[in-house]
Parts: sequence; structure tokens; C-alpha cells
Amino acid sequence: MKKLYEFNSNYFNREVTILKGDSVLYLKNQKGLTLIEILASIVLFTVVIVLLLSVFPQMTNINNKTGENLDAANVGKEVLFLIKDKDNLTFNGSHFIGSVPGLTIKESTSNSLDGIYNSFYVEIIVGKEAFLEDEVANQLYTVEIIVKENKESKILTKTYGYIKEK
Repeated sequence: MKKLYEFNSNYFNREVTILKGDSVLYLKNQKGLTLIEILASIVLFTVVIVLLLSVFPQMTNINNKTGENLDAANVGKEVLFLIKDKDNLTFNGSHFIGSVPGLTIKESTSNSLDGIYNSFYVEIIVGKEAFLEDEVANQLYTVEIIVKENKESKILTKTYGYIKEK
């Protein structure tokens, strides 16, 4: 058989021979990728990228919730600090006297106070019984501060502390 075409190149590192009268292509030293291999790698790469990209919205959602919880915890600590300040809100063993700066009071009962502080709904509950009754403790009462987005939403954080009867 007579060779119709012969191609030799070090760049491609292939030898292609097409025989006259035949439609057979003969490749020697094959070092390439077929079209199916390339398509399969593209599909696999696409699946991996789609899976990785689906994680980002979930991470953003978790970061937003964590940031909101941190803000709520800071609000709880600030309110507790303001309650403990002598010049603000006092508790005389039966009811509150005074106010907390920045806290818009919505409801008040003998041992609880509800209001808005820094756009969070805050509920302050004082234990009715003194925690310790002696001269040193000077009537410590337990304080629970509950912080929510609004009155009907779930609790974001709770902060606990003690206040003295004044």
C-alpha cells in the first residue's frame, strides 16, 4: 500500500499515516485527550463548582444570625449595666422606681419591665425573693434580661445578674 500522507513532528509527538484506499487513520504514540474525556472533565468540574457555590448563601445566612445574636447579647449586657447604675432604675423589693436611659417602657408590673432598647424588645424580670438576706449582701435580687427581635419572636439571648435593693 502506498502512503498518501505522512506527518512527523516533535511538537505534536505523533505520527499520522493515512493509507491509500482505506479510511483508517493510524496514530502512533497517542498522548492526547479524546472529546469524551474533555466533556467528562467539564461536567465533573461544573458539578464541583455548583456544589461549592451552594455553600456561600448558607454561610451568609449563618453569619447574619450570629451577628444578630451578638448584638442581642450586647444589648442584654448594656441593660444589665444600666440597671445596676445607682442613678437609673432601682428596685425596692416590690416594684421598680426610675427608668433606664434609652429603654422605651411598654409594660411594667411589680417584678417585670418590658420595653424597646436599640431596636430590640427587652424584658427585665426581677426575682421576688431576695437571693441572700444578710447585712453584707444587702438584699440581692436575681435579674433576668430577655432580648428578642420583637415581643412575639423567639428569644435571642438571656442575661442574668443581681441587683441590690435600694
